[in-house]
Parts: sequence; C-alpha cells; structure tokens
Amino acid sequence: MPLNCPTIVCTCESCESGPVRGGVMEMGTFSLCRQRRGQALVSCLLLALLLSGCAGTGRYSRGLPPIFSQEELSRPYAKVGHLTVSRECYGAPADLTPADYDWAYHALRTEAARMDADGIILPEVKVKNATYIFFPSSEISAQATAIRFR
Repeated sequence: MPLNCPTIVCTCESCESGPVRGGVMEMGTFSLCRQRRGQALVSCLLLALLLSGCAGTGRYSRGLPPIFSQEELSRPYAKVGHLTVSRECYGAPADLTPADYDWAYHALRTEAARMDADGIILPEVKVKNATYIFFPSSEISAQATAIRFR
C-alpha cells in the first residue's frame, strides 16, 4: 500500500538533481537543498573554528620568556636552573645561517618556559666541528640561566 505523503515545492534553483527531482520534495525523506547543505557545512566549520580557538592549555599563554642582559635586570630574581641545548647541523661552521642561531635562542626560551621561568640571562651559543666522515657537520650548542622574579 503506497503512502500518500504531501509534497513541498522547493524554490531553490539547485534542486534539479539529487534526492529532490524537479523541485518537488517528499515529506518523508530527509534531504536538504545543496544551498542549505553548504550553509550548514560553513556554519559547522565556523563553530568548530571558534570553539577550537578558545581551547588552549593555558600553560604557555604568556608566550616564551625573554632573554635579558645584566643591565636590563632591575628587580631581584632567583636562579631557577641552568639550560643546555644542542643539535648537529650538516655543513661547516662557516656555513651556518642566522636561522641556526635563532633555533638555539628559541630552544633555550622553550626550555625556560617548561621550567616556568620569567626570563633567561647569560646566553652563550657555541659552534664546533663534529665530524668529517662523509659530510662535514657542526654541533651547535647553547647554554643559559633561567630566572624567576621575586
């Protein structure tokens, strides 16, 4: 026994194909017009973007701690720890770029943030030859002192 469902006429031009044929949609079927599907998809993506933008761990919300010179320190501080980072780079020491040195400072600041430090003092970056077996390589190492203001 066939069901006699009432029909709804869709006024959207994009309903000529798909589950809705000829602009007529049966009441018993679940389908949206292409235009409405697109709007729903965009709305869901915007909602997900807004919700994920607000989700954060909050641990590094201050950003990475700055590097201070001795002259910049006017407040009393306590030493939190000694930081040391290193990595091997391919090429001779003369071939290192400023990005390699930036990596060293960024790695020191990242380690200081893990220790919940307020800043870094006395940074030193050193480069030395590691090996020359097949390709020349250099080791870049950096050390500094992490501090926390009282």
